[in-house]
Order: sequence, then structure tokens, then C-alpha cells
Amino acid sequence: MKNSKLSTKVLVYSIPMNNVLVIGGSGFIGKNLNYINRIHEKEIRLFGYEEGEIFRLNQVQEIGNFVEDRQISTLISLAWPLKNDYRHNPSNTLVANQTLNLYRDLDKVLKRFISVGTFSETMKDLDGKNRLDDSLYAQSKRRLSKGLAEHFTPFGHTVTLRIGCPFGPWDRESRLIPSLVKASLGNLKLSINNPSVVLPMIHVYNIAAELLSLVNDKSIFSNTILDYFGDNFLTVEAIGQAIEILSLRAKSGLRSSFSLEVPSLRKNTLVSFEDGILDLILKSEIT
Repeated sequence: MKNSKLSTKVLVYSIPMNNVLVIGGSGFIGKNLNYINRIHEKEIRLFGYEEGEIFRLNQVQEIGNFVEDRQISTLISLAWPLKNDYRHNPSNTLVANQTLNLYRDLDKVLKRFISVGTFSETMKDLDGKNRLDDSLYAQSKRRLSKGLAEHFTPFGHTVTLRIGCPFGPWDRESRLIPSLVKASLGNLKLSINNPSVVLPMIHVYNIAAELLSLVNDKSIFSNTILDYFGDNFLTVEAIGQAIEILSLRAKSGLRSSFSLEVPSLRKNTLVSFEDGILDLILKSEIT
């Protein structure tokens, strides 16, 4: 993990940061975050999953009231609008402005704010080629990361976790990995667009475990940007080939001997790319 240095100001935490509000918890990463938290039975209570505690980014007043009433110490923001929303927002500032306005009111209340970004924000090439995502969607994410870091500099308690391409349970069927798994299990020809594009693949369980670890990580004393891409930088073509091979292994009776180990919050156990794909294949066969 690479730590991008920003302004530094030490915070002294007087209470455990164990009341956490998740914005966007109903999505792919949010569901896995809740699952991993339950598995480990941490002393972290996640809000944002039950009726009355689910908010959108633009519900500034409601979120502020909830944070104060429930003594929320940490907020994890997983919420982003659909890419199509930007067709009606040429200035591309909507989500960034909503988020910044919200946390201007909460910066003295929250002890930590964690947002999740993507590798497209890094402004650097992953494979030596110019593949930076310069879409309006990616531009807005970069603007938000920069704006939050600049705004919270005096308080020193924001963490932006820029992740690779997540895959795993509860992913949308239309996304790359689920669609390739479905095609492979159905003995269909794999349809691969842009086969030479390199993607940093990372299992969503690893991301969930990292987010939970960041909640109480006392080693972070400043506004921080963390790159969490994993070690699997693969072309789309290589991903398709791996899925074909692992599908054959699954069909050869591997199911009885395979068990996916949930990642440890102590960071000494992570789900590998191969095990993560195999787990999805076996679950798809069962269902």
C-alpha cells in the first residue's frame, strides 16, 4: 500500500471509534463490508443498513442529526451516482459539492472520514501506457479526493482509499467477472472487449477488511490517501483465460476440497485472485 503524503496534524483519540455510519451500504462493497464485520464480530457497530439510517449524499441535515444523535465517530462514504447522471451535469461538480458541503458541518464532530475512490483517480499509468480514465465520472472522483484533503487539512482525519477493480459476492451480473464466469459455466464463447487493457483486480473481501481496519488505525495521524490495488495487474484477456481454466478445475470435482478463507483484519490473510474466482464459480454452479 502506498501512502501519498499530505498535510499532517496529530489527533488524540479519547474514545474508541466504534460507531460507524456507512453511506451507500446497499451497494456491492457495502454489503460485503457488513458481512465481513459480522464474521469477525468486531467492536464496530455499522449503521446505514436499517430503515431510518439509510441516507443519500444530499441529505445533509438528516445525516448531521443522525451523526450527533447516535454519537457516530466515523463515516464511510461508498456512495457515488451512476455514470449516466453526468449527462445532465456538464460541470461535473454535483457529487463533490454535496459531499464537501456535508462534511464542512461535520468536521468538528467526526473523528474520521473514510471515502473510497478508484485507481482511475491516480493520474498515473498502471501499465506504462496512457490509460488514465479522463471521463467526467473519474474527474469528479479526483476532484472530491483533492477537495476533501484540502478542506480537512486543519483537522487531519480523512482517509481516501483508492482501490483496484473489486470482484466477489453481490457484484452486478453485467460487470466483467460475473459475465465471464457465466459464459464459461455455460460453455459459451467468452466475449472480451479491449483484451489488452490492464486492470488491478482485488477481491472485495480484502477491501472490506481494509476499511474496517482503517476505522481504528491509530497509525494514521493525518489526511491520507492510500492506494490499495492488490498484486494482480492482469489484462482482460488473461482474466478470461484464468476463468476458463478455473471453471475446468471446478467441473473436475474440486468443490469438495475447496474452502474460501475470509481475510483477517490483522492483514495476514487475504483472498487471492484465483481463490476468489474459484469461489464465485462454485457458488454459481450451486445456484
